Amino acid sequence: MKDFDTMQLLWQQDTGTGRFSIDAESMHREILKQSKRFHSQARFRDYMEGIMGILIAAFFGIVPFMEAGALPWHAHWEWFALSAGCLFVAGAFFSHRRRARQWESDDNQPIRTALENSRDHLNFQINLLKNIVWWYCLPIELPLLLVAFTSPLFEGFRITYTLVTLVVMVGIVAYNWWHVKKNLAPQRDAAAQLLETLD
Repeated sequence: MKDFDTMQLLWQQDTGTGRFSIDAESMHREILKQSKRFHSQARFRDYMEGIMGILIAAFFGIVPFMEAGALPWHAHWEWFALSAGCLFVAGAFFSHRRRARQWESDDNQPIRTALENSRDHLNFQINLLKNIVWWYCLPIELPLLLVAFTSPLFEGFRITYTLVTLVVMVGIVAYNWWHVKKNLAPQRDAAAQLLETLD
């Protein structure tokens, strides 16, 4: 991002004072480069999280058949709820990836279109992370609590288990909100400022 920030600063100074100049083609290449990098990172995250969600859901779906006890496998509904929560989250990541394709970069895009796509994709990611409680944390945390308070496997340390899972979820939310404030929001604002400069 250092090269992009420097070019943005020079572009703005050129507009304001005429003391600096910058090649529009170089700016265009840098914008496309940054946009492709961001798309690649988001794509990797979405597919990785989605695949992990499916694998974890499969594991929790198998657990009831492995538990020994008087209850039949279909009575362990809390584990199936946890599996369903993981599948929901995995589906959310694949859905996000499908929606994000509309903003992917193309070398033939004009600079304005590239900036608009970059800004819109960043806005999309920012909204996802700001609302991570609803589509990521709750679908996992609620089944975790059900498992903690209904499964005999957790008898004796239910409270500790519950507190640990809550701390983990709070940590996930805090980290993602920090990432939005530290990284994504400044990038979004930079793209918006460059669009204003083009205007």
